[in-house]
Amino acid sequence: MISTADIFNVNDLKELWQVCFGDEPEYIDFFFENRFAPENTLVYSLDGKHIAQLFLLDGVFRINGRVYPSYYLYAACTHPSFRRKGIMGELLNYAKALAESRRIDFICLVPAEKPLFDYYSKFSYKSVFSKKRITVNRCDFNTVNSDFENAELNTADLSFFRNRYLTRRDCFLWDSNALEYAFEENRFSDGMLYSCGCGYALARPLEDGGCHILEIGSSDNNYEKIIKDVFNKLNCEKLIIDAPLDFQLENDFEIVENAMALAVSDEAKRIINNISGAYFGLPLE
Repeated sequence: MISTADIFNVNDLKELWQVCFGDEPEYIDFFFENRFAPENTLVYSLDGKHIAQLFLLDGVFRINGRVYPSYYLYAACTHPSFRRKGIMGELLNYAKALAESRRIDFICLVPAEKPLFDYYSKFSYKSVFSKKRITVNRCDFNTVNSDFENAELNTADLSFFRNRYLTRRDCFLWDSNALEYAFEENRFSDGMLYSCGCGYALARPLEDGGCHILEIGSSDNNYEKIIKDVFNKLNCEKLIIDAPLDFQLENDFEIVENAMALAVSDEAKRIINNISGAYFGLPLE
């Protein structure tokens, strides 16, 4: 049986999350304290036991300057003992029907690994989001002047930067509460949020000693200064930078398909085939 979550069964949801993903209790509690909405959580139960679930987080998909109410489908999982039985497929179909009844235009998601792109495509999800993944080395930035003051930006400032400078192309947009959660979530992976008067960078360490910049934004294209400052702050020799396709930095890069969208409404179905290279930043991990 599929239903929305019951606030009194949160411990069951947390237990299934831990079994499927292996996250620490502090991380799981952080999500449920900040982003959990029972009416947007779908649960598959069998004989009174939770065996699969997914979460729908509110957002908007901006296309050609128009915003479309959308969901971000997150943390979909099935208990290991019940996988390969079509249960997640039933949940995905239920989520689509629920979104349609609520006049939601799109459901977007970020597959955790490449084979899942094929899986979700069976349910009409399309790869419409791409990003540049750029490799830069510290030696490339030794001559860059980095003389601006480090100034902490609050969530409202960061939201302003994203909406005005970073996400001017087709993109998935978060509200300020969701952004604040994404920034805090990064800390659970030993990440850091660097900010200054002209921009910010969200970074986390890599196992090889380098660092991964999940997102970088600047008001006046001072990306090189921000990158040099991040090198200095993190004391690393290499950065992997994820950025929109039109990000201007002359370094080695590859194009990565990183997210998918399902057209739910008739209008969404009409326009989805004309969307490509949209930007999906700050996916939760």
